[in-house]
Amino acid sequence: ASQLHGVTIELRLLSDLMSRSHGSLLAHLQSAGISVEMACSKWLMCLFVTVLPIESTLRIWDLLLLDGASKGGCSAVPLVGCLGLLQLHEAQLLAVPDADSLLPELISLPSNLESSQEEILIESVAKFVSSAYGTDLLQELIEPLRAAHTRFVEAEMLLREAEAKEERSAERDGHASSSDSGQPRTLLGVPPREGGAGVGSSGSFGALASHSGAARYSLRRELEALRNAVLMDLRSVHMSSISLMGALRPS
Repeated sequence: ASQLHGVTIELRLLSDLMSRSHGSLLAHLQSAGISVEMACSKWLMCLFVTVLPIESTLRIWDLLLLDGASKGGCSAVPLVGCLGLLQLHEAQLLAVPDADSLLPELISLPSNLESSQEEILIESVAKFVSSAYGTDLLQELIEPLRAAHTRFVEAEMLLREAEAKEERSAERDGHASSSDSGQPRTLLGVPPREGGAGVGSSGSFGALASHSGAARYSLRRELEALRNAVLMDLRSVHMSSISLMGALRPS
């Protein structure tokens, strides 16, 4: 799950980078109902193994290890490789109007590379790794975006977990009420003490209040507020990144 979590973050980051460097292509894909996740998840999950010729894959891996070693293990090479593949075939993809044909065309891009295109792709990635702007981009653009998307994905996961718990609790409450003999019980199924104070209702059991509908609603509101705050952070980073994107676009 943690690996898929990381891939989700990288795919959303790739979508952000595409919006700045390949906006027309991204809009074309979205108009056809194709997301970056649908098109590029395999590229990132296998780091181009099985999608690029083995010679090109190994050369990209060399650049990945070189770039990651110089930046504490955090490399933008896979993202730049994806952008390079899209750049090489941008005109070809924009010319495909049919959504049913566009996705297969997009998925098969790496396997249809010509030798000259492979060289261009490797040169683009190597240029990013060797040039001075690579470090600046990682620090000023990619890492702030990655950090913001990490927070956003984590907030979404917490929200889904809270909603799933709410649904399970509601189902348990329904079963309990249908089979209840009439004795009042708390949401945890424990009979209340004399005086009406049940486990999880107040005092030192406040941490268990997440079992109550009101607490779950409050948590959901907090998570939605966090998600909105992260979206604002993303917009802020996007505005500051516009001047940097020209360097990222592979030539």
